Amino acid sequence: FRESLMKAATMSGASLGVLGMGMGAVGDAAMMANLGTFTLAGAAGYQVVWGVAHALHTPLMSVTNAISGTTAIGGLMLLGTGNGAVTALAGTAVGVSAVNIVGGFVVSQRMLDLFKKPGEVDYSYLTLAPGAMLVAAPFVNPALIEATGVVSSLLCIGSIGALANMKTAQSGAWMGISGVAGGLAATVAGMPASALPMAGALMAAGGAGGMVLGKQVSPIALPQTVAAFHSLVGLA
Repeated sequence: FRESLMKAATMSGASLGVLGMGMGAVGDAAMMANLGTFTLAGAAGYQVVWGVAHALHTPLMSVTNAISGTTAIGGLMLLGTGNGAVTALAGTAVGVSAVNIVGGFVVSQRMLDLFKKPGEVDYSYLTLAPGAMLVAAPFVNPALIEATGVVSSLLCIGSIGALANMKTAQSGAWMGISGVAGGLAATVAGMPASALPMAGALMAAGGAGGMVLGKQVSPIALPQTVAAFHSLVGLA
């Protein structure tokens, strides 16, 4: 009885909290939509990481950190506004986020490689196939920008879920790369042409820095490197 009562009280409290937030957003359609996205994302996140293998806690943290580098999308959307201060802040966010994205996935892959058996052949990189499709789609047909964003989001969530199991962890990392790449492509496809050179240079420079850092760090320092990369998300 006590356990069931606690579960019921927790669920009731959470429901009241969401209802309270809903009361504060009455009449604001955009806010209500964002509230729905926020609560569903929280529920999905809870479900996908529930029961993760203990050995995969750090790789899971590393991949979720790399995905959180999609703060770059906010910066990309603000580039080319014509305001110098906004452009400087947005450019900084894009650059440091690119360091986090590339470096985070490099570190994640290095962590997962530690679990490979000698001589084991891994074809999980084939999971990049949907990523290639998502990167091309919004440029081939701009009408697919929104759909690309949706599929990219689903891949990111699926990536986190796959990291909960040792058998699917390798594929999960590549799936996350596909999702982030698709999200960035959908954003870039909708940017003004004048902002593209700066966006490309910032992402390339940040990505190169993240690649170097991710490959040079010693295996013992990989978890600390994940924490350092995550601080860049806060900066962005």
